[in-house]
Parts: sequence; C-alpha cells; structure tokens
Amino acid sequence: MTGRPTGPGGRSGSSPVARGRQGSKYEAVLIFRECEDILRLSSVEFHALGSTWPRLGLDQGRGRVDSCGPLPQLHRMADDKATEPAMRRTPVQARSRRRLAAIVDCAAELFAERGFEATTIDAIAEAADTSVGSLYQFFPNKLAVFRAVAEDALERSAETFAEVMVGASQTSDWRILVHQVIDTFGRLHQEHPSFRAMINNVHLYGEFAEADLAQSRAFVATAEGLLASWAKRTGVEQRAAIARVVTHSIEAALIVSQRERPEIARRMLEETKSMIVRYLEPIIDVEA
Repeated sequence: MTGRPTGPGGRSGSSPVARGRQGSKYEAVLIFRECEDILRLSSVEFHALGSTWPRLGLDQGRGRVDSCGPLPQLHRMADDKATEPAMRRTPVQARSRRRLAAIVDCAAELFAERGFEATTIDAIAEAADTSVGSLYQFFPNKLAVFRAVAEDALERSAETFAEVMVGASQTSDWRILVHQVIDTFGRLHQEHPSFRAMINNVHLYGEFAEADLAQSRAFVATAEGLLASWAKRTGVEQRAAIARVVTHSIEAALIVSQRERPEIARRMLEETKSMIVRYLEPIIDVEA
C-alpha cells in the first residue's frame, strides 16, 4: 500500500529481489470480488505465483475458490517505456541473489536519504560492499536500480497485505482489522527505506505508477468485498465510493506521516484509525 504521491519470497512469479530476500507462499483471506453477489468471507491459499489470480467463486457453505484468469503483475514496472531492460541479468545462485538484494537495499537507503540525483552508482556499490562492475552486471543504469527499489516496495506491500488478510479470519471485529491494517503498514513504511525512497523521489512516480495504481485498485476491490459483508444495507455504488475513500485516506496518511517526526507520524496514524472507524460506524450492520 504505497499510494500515489498526490495523496504490495522464492515464488516462481516474484521478482529476483524478492527471491533474494525470502521464499514462501502465503495463506490469505481474499475478500476480493468483482461481482456483487459475494456470499461469505473465506480463508484461501494465496499463491503469488504469477500464474493464476484467485477470484471469489464461492460455493455457499464450502468456501471453494475458483482460480480464473492470469494474475495481474502488480509489482511489474512499466518497462515498455524504457529503452533498456530493467535488469541485465537475473541471478540464479543464492550468492548472487544476496548480492542483488544488498544492492537494492543500499540503493533504497541512499535514494531515501540523498535523493535520486545526488546518489551515484559508485556510492551504491560502495554501500553494498560490491564493485561497480558487479552492479552493472545486474542493472544498465541508475534508473533501473530505482525501478528495482520501487518493485521491492510493492512486493513488500503485497506480501504484507496478504499477511494482514490472514488476521481478518481471526477476528469478527471489523474495528480490529482497521487498526491492524494501519498499524502494520505504518511499521512497514517506517522500517523499510524503499518506501521512503519512493516518497522522497516523487518526480519519478511515472516509473512505477502503473504498478502502484494496479495495487491500489486491488486494495479498493478488497475493501469493497469487506463492505459487502459488513454493510449489506448500503447500496453497491455507495459501498464502492466508501471503499475508495477508506483506501485512499489510509494511503495518503501513510505518505504524509513519513514527512513528520516519528512521534508526530505515530499520532497521525492513531488519528487516522479513529477517523476511519467513526466514518464506517454508521453504515456497518454487523455486530463486533
């Protein structure tokens, strides 16, 4: 949940950066829906494999989820705009994957602290304890490194979202889920420099805008699915609007809070939780 500046393991379909970081598959609660006849929330196995996109085709009482259609590559950069590929070489060996992950992590720190223009390839290589030649084995230029940093942030955002959705099946209190979403993404934005790198280099948003917007739409769709279960008396169009208000308000709070001191940022997110809860209370028709 990176949001737009005006205000996402060893998976076969994941990025090389993510594969260098960790490897596993995620179980998540997908309250995802594109049709209006959602029946119930269901815990399903979430595979970010890049091959299938589970959509809710639930058999009432059995919670079966049909897999239909290709998985949108929410983390993929719009490389068709680039004159060169984002990466020159995809690492295969574990050592190379670790080196790539170190390069991306160090680049994120430097982009966040110094800005894109002031960060040099030499500085990234030095921080990653590797040679400039090794860096160029992976990336053709500095912009390609930045794309990898943005991709890393979107990967982390998608993985975190899946983990939070697991928690949705553990509670019947919608307020707890609101708090979990904001708390978890708040920590994510604070702990990982890739998010600050994206926010502090807003002039490069076009490099990852397509993927960010796709991920945001996925979050909105999930919010719509939740509201279909929580606010049955509210009309479909109103639920769609409310889902967007909630999602984009959280995105904006996460972005703006990063510009403040940690204590102020924490208080801003606490107020955001109160705001979202009070906004939703009049329409929620399920008991906590």
